[in-house]
Order: sequence, then structure tokens, then C-alpha cells
Amino acid sequence: MAALAIMVLPGTSAASKSNELAVTVSYAAPDACRASFGSTTFLLPSDRDAFVAALKPLRRKYRNVAVVPQDEDVIYRCIGTAVFLSQMAEFKKANFVSKR
Repeated sequence: MAALAIMVLPGTSAASKSNELAVTVSYAAPDACRASFGSTTFLLPSDRDAFVAALKPLRRKYRNVAVVPQDEDVIYRCIGTAVFLSQMAEFKKANFVSKR
């Protein structure tokens, strides 16, 4: 089972760690979230299965996922969904990284 860690690191870039895949999340009104990594963006929860399927092959290159909010208006549901789906993709650890 994957672990959940919540970190608040001022001025830290999630992509700075070579073994972490940065997943950027944002709120897409009225009831969805956007999750992006690389040049790919998913609308959650509707793209849930595609998001997990796209993450799974990346486990060979990255050990962990760092979920990074795009801005301060991101609701926790979006962050939680990205963390949960990263765990479903069987990453060792899914972190929430705040820019505050």
C-alpha cells in the first residue's frame, strides 16, 4: 500500500527531486479538477482511468509523485483525488507539496 505524506516546504520545487513526478492540480469549475504532468492534462474524475493508466508506466522512471497545487484556489478534493489516484497507480509515495 502506498503512503501519504503531507509536506509544506517553502520555496521548494517538486520537480527538483529526480525520483519524483510532479503532478500539477487545479480546480475546473463547477465540479471537476485538472491534473497535469508532462504535456498531458486530465479532467478528473471523468478521466480517472486514463490518469491511472498514464501514470503506471512512469513508475519505472519515478519512485514518488509530488502533487502540487497550481494556485491557492485549489480545493482539497482535487489534491486528494490526485494523491489517491497516484496510489492506485502503485507509486511508493504520493506527497502533497505546498508552495506556502
